[in-house]
Amino acid sequence: MTNHDNNVKKQLFTLFCYQIVVLLIFSLAIFGYFGLTKFFASVMGASAYLLPQLLFTVFISVLVKKQQEFFILGFFIGESCKIIIAAVLCVSAINLLALNHLFAILGFVAGVLSLWLIYGCYLGFGKNLQRI
Repeated sequence: MTNHDNNVKKQLFTLFCYQIVVLLIFSLAIFGYFGLTKFFASVMGASAYLLPQLLFTVFISVLVKKQQEFFILGFFIGESCKIIIAAVLCVSAINLLALNHLFAILGFVAGVLSLWLIYGCYLGFGKNLQRI
């Protein structure tokens, strides 16, 4: 594994950890305002997006290392599968765990928006961070 591959992997997992922190802050705000049951629903909705995101992050870090010529195709397929798996997980969590629909969907949307927020801040304000 080259230094570039390690750098890409480190940056991907760092951004994933930042996403977890943003979602924890969001969920704690839900807990403070609405209570434990709605907090649990928002955490489950966010987790429905975070778990496929973690798998996608691992997949991309392996793809960068092994087959760089198929990176764009692999990224597209991985992103498509991530969205499908996340949607199935969110609907399953709502139906099987009898969660509050609104707060589970809010958690899921917060998961999606936190990804864009973290990447936008990274690309926009992360001048001290090393770019890929």
